[in-house]
Amino acid sequence: MVFSSHLFVFYFLPLALAVYYLLPRRGKHLGLTLTSYLFYGWANPAFMGLMLASTVVDYFCGLTISSQSSGRFWQSPEPLVRNGPRTRRQKTAVLVSVVSNLSLLGFFKYFNFAVDNLGSLFTLLGLEVAGLDTVMRVVLPLGISFYTFQSMSYTIDVYRGDASALRNFVDFACYVSLFPQLVAGPIIRFSEIDDQLLSRSHTVAKFARGVSFFSLGLAKKILLMPGSVPWPTPSRSTSTSVATRIWRSVSASCWGSCFPRISTRPTKPSP
Repeated sequence: MVFSSHLFVFYFLPLALAVYYLLPRRGKHLGLTLTSYLFYGWANPAFMGLMLASTVVDYFCGLTISSQSSGRFWQSPEPLVRNGPRTRRQKTAVLVSVVSNLSLLGFFKYFNFAVDNLGSLFTLLGLEVAGLDTVMRVVLPLGISFYTFQSMSYTIDVYRGDASALRNFVDFACYVSLFPQLVAGPIIRFSEIDDQLLSRSHTVAKFARGVSFFSLGLAKKILLMPGSVPWPTPSRSTSTSVATRIWRSVSASCWGSCFPRISTRPTKPSP
């Protein structure tokens, strides 16, 4: 689901706002979590399981880190002393969080790359080996880099003593899956918004400011995205210097990253 699409602007966003403001204070995080999972799973519901698995692992790792010497992670989490000594249990918990998240991210981002390069190497060596790519191809989940590092930052901040662990799983799931930054960033450290997860105020002025920010970003997406204006392509003319061609290529790449191409043409039915 694209932020600038009519589906998001006219259907999903009003639904998410209605759910959030109509629910009582204790149910707001649950409503945000459910709408965020709906947003993330709209393209492929199977990807929701990966995000949920990463969330569960880091949630229990955070509780284990904050349990200190008692080892009872179901009790109220205790804040750690910043840069203080850590037990073996706490070091193991943060290691499990980092390794599991980076392993998940590395598999989905680099499995196809590794298989293709191994196949090319075997072909270069003259070895007739059945390619693994003919058996298995991995689809990269949308936004996996963002929610992986954001979830991992929670356990790291708790381990360093920069924040206290969350006892309520729904609060943590809301932090990881919050849809405004789920698929496009930025990556937010847990210590930057941990206080807002526990208590925050709602005013008309803040709502109006949010509407203005969203409207400005939507205008940039619609007016400046490729398709509305000529797509900048690097020049291959021999009359220009190498430095000029490099800067044009960099500018074109940055333009495409900030304003990704969104096709508005109807797809032709397959014969």
